[in-house]
Amino acid sequence: MRRNVSILLIVVSILIIFSTLIFALEIINVKDYIKGKFPVIFNIYLASLGELDEDEKGFIDLLQNLPEEEQKNFAKEVYNNGFSKEILEKVKKVDIKFEIEIEDEEKNIEELLIIDAGKWIYKKEINPLNDKTLITFKLECEENEGVVPIFLILEKEGKKTTIYVDWGEEVRTLYEGSVIVRTRFGDKESSKSFNWETSIVTFGDILAESFFGKRAWVPSRYTFYTGRESKFIRKLISVDRFVIEVKSVDKMKMVAVFDVRGLKAAVEQYNGILNWVKE
Repeated sequence: MRRNVSILLIVVSILIIFSTLIFALEIINVKDYIKGKFPVIFNIYLASLGELDEDEKGFIDLLQNLPEEEQKNFAKEVYNNGFSKEILEKVKKVDIKFEIEIEDEEKNIEELLIIDAGKWIYKKEINPLNDKTLITFKLECEENEGVVPIFLILEKEGKKTTIYVDWGEEVRTLYEGSVIVRTRFGDKESSKSFNWETSIVTFGDILAESFFGKRAWVPSRYTFYTGRESKFIRKLISVDRFVIEVKSVDKMKMVAVFDVRGLKAAVEQYNGILNWVKE
């Protein structure tokens, strides 16, 4: 009997020691737990956590999934107010929201891949200044003699459509705000010359001409189409290639060639608003 009791005591002692060791192994300090996961400053922000419990570990695991700015905000909140269940719940909500945003972004990327929009980049957004819907189509040129990229941009905000080229560098023009541009749609049509708008005249430009009797140079990166925008866009949709050349008053020329294929597919996503594609 005594022998059995002794064996039982030994077994119980071993279990207690084993449990104590396991518990000791599970205790981890915040500095060790966040090492390599966050910037060094987080050692200060989260120092008050000390030895971590399960809620605090869960908080740090969720924090790791958030954008850098959100990570800093929550870490500073712990630094200023200490850790609480309330902070943990807030992190959980932000984490769920962030995951949904990622899923939506991935879904949008998949939709873009399905739509054969060529090399066009397009987006729809709300202008926070006037709450009007702004839809933008942007295309980088495929052939360009310069180093700076050139973009063809189509925009519709409210009822206004704007077509312009961002040349990426200065186009020198007279202060009236116009420059001669040559364009060619496709391979069958010959090129034609038109005046496109550039900068808006400033009071300083007017003074320069008044005092010095000399027209002022006005730098501008952009040239704006001034004709019927709907006709221009429908011509773009009907061809594969668009070429544009700008010649500034100092005789410098810049030429850009655009592969405009896929514009119709891109426009059709918003044609109920745009009305650029005729059925």
